Amino acid sequence: MAWGFVLIILTYFYSHYFLASNTVHVTAMYSAFLLASISIGIPGLYAALMLAFMSNLIGGITHFANTTAPIYYASQQVSLGRWWSIGLIVSIVNLLIWGGIGSVWCYILGML
Repeated sequence: MAWGFVLIILTYFYSHYFLASNTVHVTAMYSAFLLASISIGIPGLYAALMLAFMSNLIGGITHFANTTAPIYYASQQVSLGRWWSIGLIVSIVNLLIWGGIGSVWCYILGML
């Protein structure tokens, strides 16, 4: 159950590399991944919140991830490769914080 949810979260998060915007990503995938999470036994509120947090955190992983990213990228202060590599590093840190500490906090609050 827990490893299944980790796989769901990772797939949801990193599939954003293949989609053009946060709006497209959430519209296309949020409800399907929420239902998949609930079907493997994850509490609905926890699954909904974790997917919502991930929907927000994907905003910085690529140069097209959110509305302001193309504007920053167009300034040509950061190369594409550097943007993506820093985005990958920050995404791993974010996932560890939100998945680790966030899950413990949800457990303390009684959501798990």
